[in-house]
Amino acid sequence: MSTISPSPKSLESRNFDNSITNQIIYLSVWICIDNFVFGLLNLIHLKYKNMPTWITNKSNFTRIVSLNVISFILYLGGLSSKEVPGFDTWYNIIKSILEHFVTPVIIIIFYFILKREIVTSKVYIKKYSWNNFILITLYILFALTRSILLIKYDPINALHPYPYKQMDPRIIGNFLFYTGIVSLILVCWLMGVFINYLSNLTIKNDFKISRRKNKFQ
Repeated sequence: MSTISPSPKSLESRNFDNSITNQIIYLSVWICIDNFVFGLLNLIHLKYKNMPTWITNKSNFTRIVSLNVISFILYLGGLSSKEVPGFDTWYNIIKSILEHFVTPVIIIIFYFILKREIVTSKVYIKKYSWNNFILITLYILFALTRSILLIKYDPINALHPYPYKQMDPRIIGNFLFYTGIVSLILVCWLMGVFINYLSNLTIKNDFKISRRKNKFQ
């Protein structure tokens, strides 16, 4: 597919700059970068305790988990339709498995183990749920701007304006395209609320089990 993710079947993006331009169109790449920054800042905080609360609190971790769950679900759906690139070479197969399957599972496990405070759904929706809009909104604005510029200034279509055929308004039509954008934003918000609710439920159940054990001791 590119210099970063090479595919012997594709000769369209041998240059490094074209490779970067190709790769950053995928939401999963944005999520991976977000994961890296989140993990790095929290590792620094473990040693120096110098990060602001909005980076280290449960709501930010919830945002990370919800994005990874969405990426996991979208990729599984794409695999079922056989429209997602990434399983044509050994490199792409390993990268896709690590990126779309292993990483989300590890992040989910860490989330339910490490974050033990309860943030009620009401408080979460009012105070914290808005942060689920940040990454997805930036990604959509970037993707739309990129596609408009490529369609206008790249008539030979050397770079793909859209990551997948299912997201190309020239194929699916404007109604489905914009409906999909709104739906994706809404799903990110709902997933954050749902993940926070599941976390609270898990903590409460663990507390009940602990109390029962203490009674019998």
